[in-house]
Parts: sequence; C-alpha cells; structure tokens
Amino acid sequence: MIQLVSPKKFNPLKIVSDGKYSVVSKKHYKDKINVNEYAIECIDHAYQLCWGSGYLKSNKRDKSTKFKNALKGKLGEFALYKHLLSLGHEVKYPDLTVLGKGKWDDGDLFIITKDSEGNDVTKKLSVKTTYHFSDLLLLNKDEWDMEGGYIYTEKGIPDYTYKAFFLCRMRQNLDNLLNISGDDDPGIDKIYKSLDGVRFSMDIAGYITIDDFKRIIQDGMFFNVGDYVGKKKWEESFYYCQSGDLRDIDDIKKKRS
Repeated sequence: MIQLVSPKKFNPLKIVSDGKYSVVSKKHYKDKINVNEYAIECIDHAYQLCWGSGYLKSNKRDKSTKFKNALKGKLGEFALYKHLLSLGHEVKYPDLTVLGKGKWDDGDLFIITKDSEGNDVTKKLSVKTTYHFSDLLLLNKDEWDMEGGYIYTEKGIPDYTYKAFFLCRMRQNLDNLLNISGDDDPGIDKIYKSLDGVRFSMDIAGYITIDDFKRIIQDGMFFNVGDYVGKKKWEESFYYCQSGDLRDIDDIKKKRS
C-alpha cells in the first residue's frame, strides 16, 4: 500500500521574527470526499466522549471544544477509510468504541496488507484532521519519542507501529455551525438540529511515512509553546510538516487483484 519511497525534502517554516513563523509551502484545498453517510455515527461518538460515558484526556480545552475536535477527527478517519476502500484496500472500520478514563484506543485507522509469505499484516495509520484553511500536519512534541514512537503520556507506554501520518482537511467550520461553548451539555438534539443539512466534505492533503517523521524529528522541525505561526499563538509544542511538502495521496495506488 505505502511502498518504500525516496527521501523527500521538508521545508522549515519561515522565520518572521523571534518566536514568529509563517507557512511557505502550501497545497490548495480541493473537495474530494463526501463523508455525510458517516456523520450521525461520528456525532454520536463525539457526544458520548464528551457528555456521555466516555473520557478525553484532560487539557485546557472545554468540552464543547473537545466535541468539535473529536467530531472533526473522526470524520477525517472516515474520509481516509473511504478513500482507501475505493482503491480496493482492506481497511478496518474506524473505531467508534466509547472508552472511559484510563483506557486508550490503539490507533486511528488500520489497513491489512500481506507480507512476503502471504500472511496478513495489520499496519497502523495516524489521521490528523483540521480545517480547509490550514496547511500544517501537526504532531504534539510531548507525545512522540525520538524514533517516531507514540507515547501514551498518561500511561507511559510507547508504541512504534505507525506506518504513516495523514492530513485531512474539512471544508465546514464547526465553530461557525455549532453555537455551543463551555462544559455544559447542550443536548444531542440541539447538535443534530445545528448540523442538519450540512454536507461534510474533505480533502486528503497528503501524508508522511514513519521514516519521513524520523527525519523531521532529527532535523528539529518543531515550534515551541508560545510561538506564533501566522496570527495564531500556540499553547503546545508541535513537530510539523507543511501541506506543500506532504507526499501526494495519489502516490497510493489501487490494490493489485
């Protein structure tokens, strides 16, 4: 599915001034994938994570913000799932399990490939989802070790099995569509009503491989807490890849029959 590929050049952000950067390598957004058929499942899942029996790790964000991020993220997983299925690949259905505190999902998306002896091999994919105007694939610096292994920060268990990292972008801005804020439960019916008739569309800006990510880490391509990228001040430190530097999604070919 994701074959061995030649090394790729990754551009650093442009330094505007001390602690201020700008994106220099961009990829134009193109509506490619409609994920409306998965919207209700994703809404219900995000709602349960925030106001039901689920749990999302604590940070400075309120539950309404977490809900929007969870919904956006799960729709992105389904966008990649739908795309890979269209190419004939065997992909596990995105996980909609609602996990409680102290329990963590094993990954975003899983694709089944074959090894040299014809045995099934499950490979883990990371999916990061943002809005159409964003041009950065971001990976939280505190959650990855120097070999590109994901660290479950609240458990301290490393996992080295990610094969690739994808950036999905959504046309619809949930901040504009949902009039919710804070931790108070708005009720699922209000959310349904606000999103009724919305056509959820995505593009897949591209991806990097695990080897690409290791190079990004080794080259020190990250920005720090308090830095600005454009007009946004960031409260966390992230490794980054600009959208124009991502490997093209069309590099992933149809599965051979």
